[in-house]
Amino acid sequence: MTIITKFELRPKDKTGNSLTEFLTQILPATREYEGCQGAQFGLSESENKSILLLEEWRTKETFEDYIQWRISTGDFEKLGMLLAEEPSISHFIKN
Repeated sequence: MTIITKFELRPKDKTGNSLTEFLTQILPATREYEGCQGAQFGLSESENKSILLLEEWRTKETFEDYIQWRISTGDFEKLGMLLAEEPSISHFIKN
């Protein structure tokens, strides 16, 4: 069953550009990862410039495999250094 994963990301002060650059850099590999059916992000119009990242995965298990891969490469740690707080992550079943 296909799932949509929603990340809400709030960058640390003065790291907004670094965060969007980081996402732009890593998303091509995300899209190529087995089971990924799409990934895109957008910036909030509000002053805090939060970022909404949406990914579509064949199954929740393929998403979990992907996250483990990102942790092993150090990318998840790099992402954490750019964020003001832990990302909010939600999963939705696609109709």
